[in-house]
Amino acid sequence: MADGTAAAGTVVQIGFQSLGSHASRHPPARRRTGRSARSPGWAGRAWVRDAAYFRRAPWAGRRRLNGVAVVDGVLTNPLAHAVATALALAGGTAAEDVTDVETELFRAHAIESDDASCVRASTAGGGRITVAATLCAETSEEPYVVVHGSEGRITFWYKQDRVQVRRGGTESAGSPALYGRTDLLENLVEHLMGRAPLLVPPAATGAFMRVVEAVRLAPDPVALPADAWHAVLGERAERRVVEGIDGLVAVAADTLCLYSELGASWARPPGSDALGLHGASPGDLNDEVNTS
Repeated sequence: MADGTAAAGTVVQIGFQSLGSHASRHPPARRRTGRSARSPGWAGRAWVRDAAYFRRAPWAGRRRLNGVAVVDGVLTNPLAHAVATALALAGGTAAEDVTDVETELFRAHAIESDDASCVRASTAGGGRITVAATLCAETSEEPYVVVHGSEGRITFWYKQDRVQVRRGGTESAGSPALYGRTDLLENLVEHLMGRAPLLVPPAATGAFMRVVEAVRLAPDPVALPADAWHAVLGERAERRVVEGIDGLVAVAADTLCLYSELGASWARPPGSDALGLHGASPGDLNDEVNTS
């Protein structure tokens, strides 16, 4: 796509709306959590989707369709904005900014793609970004990014442009703060009129595409055992809830661990030793500051 638009002499704005947030583009709060907050990482959040969600289109819930990769998983579609936001906060927007990607893909619903997954990306700057995401939560919550600093942490609810700063376990005065947002379509028009730089050109999503490619090339998602989830009635159809997944995602935000490292029995490779849910802290796992 980037080559085609360059050859045609036109421009493309990628619709990651959160990258138009003034909080994500100008996060002054980082400076208040310590200079070590140089490498934000992130952990996604728990969402709810029922079986009807995976019947909304022929490609829904599929990794391939008619021999073509579509990669419609939780990390690459409904929570793709979370992945892109975390990478942008970490300063990792170009493809070369990502040096390694670890994936753990699982599914509870009867689909081909993943609905309970996590990914950890390493950046050229030495940081780690962990994203834990699911569509099989007990309750749906607003997705957020957490930046861990040497003196505190920042929580950024990227759909709401809302930021909360904590220093030494205490919330900053007046928080959470609300930020403005630049509409990406308006920014595209302003750019075409020569009045503004383009906020999210294809080159600015190269790092995200590295994550998408890692998910595409990863082994197919592992089906969770029947005793790992239970069915409940959703708004339009049955949905599946993975036992304990809400807490697991929250702990991933604090520890930057993958599911297999957090003691989830369905995520552990056979014969492996995993950390218990209460067996580690962010400082134990990584001396550097990361974002989750």
